[in-house]
Amino acid sequence: MAELFDKPQSPLKLTDAELKALRASVPRGPKDRGARHYLKGITDAQLADAEYLRRGWHGLLRACRKLTEDRLRAAIARLDEGFGVEDLRWAIKAYAAEIGKDVWRQQNPQARLTFERFLNGDRFELYVDLGEQLADAEARIKRHAAQRRRERYQARVSEELLDTFLGLPFDERKAMIERAVAQLEARGKLPGSRSIDNPFVRNQVLRLMQRDEQNAGSSASLGEALEEALS
Repeated sequence: MAELFDKPQSPLKLTDAELKALRASVPRGPKDRGARHYLKGITDAQLADAEYLRRGWHGLLRACRKLTEDRLRAAIARLDEGFGVEDLRWAIKAYAAEIGKDVWRQQNPQARLTFERFLNGDRFELYVDLGEQLADAEARIKRHAAQRRRERYQARVSEELLDTFLGLPFDERKAMIERAVAQLEARGKLPGSRSIDNPFVRNQVLRLMQRDEQNAGSSASLGEALEEALS
């Protein structure tokens, strides 16, 4: 069984054939740097993680079409220091965001750092910090968006349940209101009237209807499973 550190941190999934082709495609550096032996010590996990970061850089900043030995060394050096793949990914996104605000560097690509110079640079850890802030901000946006979706969904459900309630016979509506009022009174939470016009009563009625529908669905599913098992 592979050890945890032998598995890539990144979500990039490469087949054995793809990994072999990627390894073979990495240009070797000068022989005096031990390039001939360097790749032999690189695990498939390290190779996949470096390629993941290379693709991310190229997608955001271009000019990084191939995983070279220098790029591989730079990525692995930072990973070996304890930085996670996501730390590096967000640092790259923070640098790309900075470039996106700088018209001169947008128009003059030669003024930008290369992938390997960025990772080897003195300001790298600054971009790690900026990346963390960027990740936190994006997470907040996603949480707020998810909350808005939940609220919109619940509003639609409540509207549909209220329409269903109003379509029930009088006796069933009355019984449902009485159940809701009894539960609210038991908790000491019944300010106002005992009618469906009272928001507290209306919300409790809708909760009861939703619960009854869920229970009916569970019972139906159980009945279907039992019938199938006996058939």
